[in-house]
Amino acid sequence: MFETSKGIVLKVTQYKDAQFIANVYTRDFGKIGFIIRKSKEQMILSQPLTIIEITYKQSNNKTLYYAKESSVEYAYTDLVFNNQKLNTSIILCEILSLLLTEKNHELYNFVVNSLIWLDRTKTNYQGFINLFLMKFCKISGISPVAIDSNSYFLNIKEGVFQLNNNTKGANNLVPQPESQIIKQLCEMEFDDLKNYKTSSLLHDSVFNYILEYISTHLSSLRSLNSVKIIKELI
Repeated sequence: MFETSKGIVLKVTQYKDAQFIANVYTRDFGKIGFIIRKSKEQMILSQPLTIIEITYKQSNNKTLYYAKESSVEYAYTDLVFNNQKLNTSIILCEILSLLLTEKNHELYNFVVNSLIWLDRTKTNYQGFINLFLMKFCKISGISPVAIDSNSYFLNIKEGVFQLNNNTKGANNLVPQPESQIIKQLCEMEFDDLKNYKTSSLLHDSVFNYILEYISTHLSSLRSLNSVKIIKELI
């Protein structure tokens, strides 16, 4: 039986001389591996984060499937040509390759709409990846909770913003500047990024704490050495 679903290309690896494997997070079936022939028609599946529609033959006895037909669902107009946006998408792709597994329509729609927003935006998007990850946490049900409006420190282990750092388990606390930015991100939408500004050093520090938070509550990202290498290169 043939199945058709929309999907996002996550990771591509060489398989044979004339073939490669594309891991695709599909809207209707979760993450699936496809064997892709290096033909003109199927080369669209070689670009990570491409938003596609794919048809393949389903089988309960296989872990890899041959794609029968594929087409671009949304064609990027700026993301793949803008170096800053492209670098952001490369890092995001490495993270999503670990986080996206099971079928989740809300999560799929969020990722697609976020990528389209990044592609189309003409305004400041410096904090896009950090905001994306915090919104991902919210949809996944692990968003940190503030004890009250005066909570200053994020307790990574407990998943809460707390009043002070003079408590047991202070080694699990994020410093106040980073905690306040993360708290701010929890309340933002992508369009709010036009007024969002922070130093590159603080931005990177927040990014690392968010990865640690996700690793604690959802899926380990501590092995993402590729992200560290990419960030050093860019």
